[in-house]
Amino acid sequence: MELFEAGATRREFLRRNAAIGGTALLGGSLATVLDACGSSSSSSSSTSSSAAHSGLTLAQVQQASGTIKVYGWQFYEVPKAQDNGPVKSKWTPIASSTEIPTKIKPPGTFDVFISNSNQMGSFFPLHRMVPINTSLLPNYDAIVAVLRNDPAWKGPGGIYAVPFAVTPGVTGYDSSKVAPPQTMNDLLNPDLKGQVGVYDDPSVLFQFARGLGIGDPLHPQNITPDQLPQVTDYLNKLRPQVKTLYPFGGEAQLFNRGDIKVAFQTFGSLLTSSSKNGAKVKASFLGSVSFVDALSILNDANMAASYNWINNAISKQAQVTMAANALTNPVVGQASGLPAPLNAPLAVILKHAPVLGPAPPVAPSGYQYVSLEDLNNAWTNFKSNF
Repeated sequence: MELFEAGATRREFLRRNAAIGGTALLGGSLATVLDACGSSSSSSSSTSSSAAHSGLTLAQVQQASGTIKVYGWQFYEVPKAQDNGPVKSKWTPIASSTEIPTKIKPPGTFDVFISNSNQMGSFFPLHRMVPINTSLLPNYDAIVAVLRNDPAWKGPGGIYAVPFAVTPGVTGYDSSKVAPPQTMNDLLNPDLKGQVGVYDDPSVLFQFARGLGIGDPLHPQNITPDQLPQVTDYLNKLRPQVKTLYPFGGEAQLFNRGDIKVAFQTFGSLLTSSSKNGAKVKASFLGSVSFVDALSILNDANMAASYNWINNAISKQAQVTMAANALTNPVVGQASGLPAPLNAPLAVILKHAPVLGPAPPVAPSGYQYVSLEDLNNAWTNFKSNF
């Protein structure tokens, strides 16, 4: 097996990694969750604290103009969606979810960044985010309630993130060469020896666990330290099958060159770019989890302009336009033109690809599941053996 060295970063592909996102929002019965997905009329958290921007009024937000600095996954950057109002945006692309805390820490860097609920525990200790007064966001209450009311967004003083997109990770396969993989054992088929690519990110361990039926099926982040070795044991069995570990976007080149037949995992934004030179890449929900990305405001931001831009970005028109271009699922409305199976209603998506919930950076005393540190260490150890 080789590590992908083509330098194909997310910056170059103008696409993004579905940054680890999500929360324990699927707690309770699945029926309750699906009911919530079908309605955005349940109670809103519009009482979020406004202490961080005391005195800012809705009139000031609506009259704001100028340009804000956004740090986010570049495939979300769709100017005709987000920048069709008085406030424009200048984006700096995220290259890896692990770099986000470091990049947002220095003052004066950005106004808004794309956060995610799996990593919120890594963002709060930086003391850089401010609670969001959702009463200054007229479009906020239209966000699907099960996403809007996610407790992962809450911290000291209120709500610190506004849901922005739902992106399921999927298993990609070249349908011209291989049948859709149904189980993790299918990836061990001798015909796939040296034909499988694996996404190079510690979060993929959660997806391997889900595909193997390890951990909580509704809360895929809940893997115990005793269960994690079961995942790495499977990876050792998979080793002869793996052609390469690839960065985000690398799977497109691999499919187009005929180097791989299966990619574990990929995202909707890459299914089209992967289907060239005879490759016909389709998606399977094998091992799938959904990543929820959100918008957060930094404490030295242009507040009025940031609120104005966010409110426009979560409008139904902007959401549907962004989702159709980025091949992701909006938090308001329904996108058209998405490839199967990503074209299903959100409730169906969440049934097959439950949201990846929050995990602490380091396991606190008494915490019974793996932390992000545990995940990083396991992934580093796995890679070091190649």
